[in-house]
Amino acid sequence: MRDLVNATVGFEALAAAVDKPAKSLHRMLAPHGNPSTENFFDIVSALQKKTRVKLCVTAKAFGGSGAWADPDRQLAVALVLNSGIGTPFGDLRTVQIGGVALQYAPRTEKQR
Repeated sequence: MRDLVNATVGFEALAAAVDKPAKSLHRMLAPHGNPSTENFFDIVSALQKKTRVKLCVTAKAFGGSGAWADPDRQLAVALVLNSGIGTPFGDLRTVQIGGVALQYAPRTEKQR
């Protein structure tokens, strides 16, 4: 998720949106960070609003599927795994891949 933040809104803007210090967000989203459920979903909600992208977070995809789409960019990202690794929120590599995709996906005039 850290890659998505860096590729889109940045930590300072996210900190303002969720009313948390940027340094705390860095720690929460570090490789061994452990945000509370409330903080996690506050971050997801803020990212959805700021990026106008609907993020899919599902508990039943433990070690499995994750996906999201941005219709304005005609961009969809999905990762399907059935390896038994991941988190109760799905495999967070979906967010990492999505962050990279957003970096390189062209923005439409509507989004500028």
